[in-house]
Order: sequence, then C-alpha cells, then structure tokens
Amino acid sequence: MAYIDILILAAVAAFLGYRLWSILGTHDPDKPVKPKGQLLNEEADIPVRPTQRHQVFDEEEESFYTFNRIEFIEEAEVAFRMIVIAFAEGDKTNLKKLLSKDVYDSFVKAIDDREKAKQTLELEVARIVQAEVVKEIESDVLMEITVKFISEQCSITYDKKGKILSGNPEQFHEITDIWTFTHEKSSPNPNWTVTSTQADFEEEDEEEA
Repeated sequence: MAYIDILILAAVAAFLGYRLWSILGTHDPDKPVKPKGQLLNEEADIPVRPTQRHQVFDEEEESFYTFNRIEFIEEAEVAFRMIVIAFAEGDKTNLKKLLSKDVYDSFVKAIDDREKAKQTLELEVARIVQAEVVKEIESDVLMEITVKFISEQCSITYDKKGKILSGNPEQFHEITDIWTFTHEKSSPNPNWTVTSTQADFEEEDEEEA
C-alpha cells in the first residue's frame, strides 16, 4: 500500500509541475521563446476589490472607495493579453467591452485596414516580463492608473496566400506598452476601461532628445 501511495503522490507532483511549467513557461536568454499556442478566449474584467491598501473617502456616499493594487495588476495583465489577442483576431466584440470609444475606434480602423489589404495577423504573448504602475491620477470623479507592460511577443503578418510579410514564427521580441486604465467612481460597474495606449515614456524622451 505504501508503494502505491508513493506512486500516486509522484503522479500528482508531476502533473502539478507540468501545469506550473505550462502557465509560467521557461526562458533561456540566449534562445528565443518557443510559442505555446495559448490563447485567452475567456472574458476579462478588471474589478475593484476591497482592501486596506488604498482608500479614498467619498463624502456624498459617506463611504470609502477602495481597490486592491496587487489584484488590479493581476487583472490588468489578463486584460492586456486578451486585448492584444482580440486585436490580432479582429474580435471587435471583446475589444468594445474593455476599450474606451477613442481607443476602440483606433483599434477597429487598424483591423479594417488589415482586412481590406487581405492580411492576417498571428500574435502570441509568451509571457509578461513586468507590469508596474507608473502613474496615478485621482479626482472626485475618476481614478486613472497607468501601467507599464513589458512582454515577449511573437507577431507575424500573412498575405492572402499565407505568405509571411513580416515577423518570424520562431522569434519573440520584447515589447513595451504603456496603457491607462480609467474607472468612474460613481459607476455601479466595477470594471476599468483602457482609455490610452502608447509607447514607453523613456523611449519617447530619448527620441525627442
């Protein structure tokens, strides 16, 4: 019986180890990250959850408006992956749920231009190397949190015949994105909306210099 118990525990450990590897992946800095083909099709929300880490008093409601920064970053990473993949797949339905009108319109224009050119985009986010809050703006009405994402992505553009126009399926590149998430304090909807996407601040400053 003890021998059988050991075999069962070993099998469970191997399965958990495989699941952890499949989620986090591995990265050799001397080699490109290999695509795993993992796409996120589930819907992503960026909710505000109670915590003692950050509190703002709402005089009208006589209560504290609170959010958990750690959980916010985790949900923002999920939303980032989903939005990037939705853009590549031309999934306007999911994009509309998570983007402001201006950002949504710019994404849709790029999707429409790609479709008119009869091109397809295949994109995979291998991992998010870093996600950090770089700016916070808070008013009586809104909260805006700007997050800097550094991710490893593989992006390939194909023509209508399936010929590669740009990108390499075997190579991932480190990409920096800076997105602003906004939430109206009075809104009954706890979800945040992406209201701005742009390049790295430091890269822009270097180019201007």
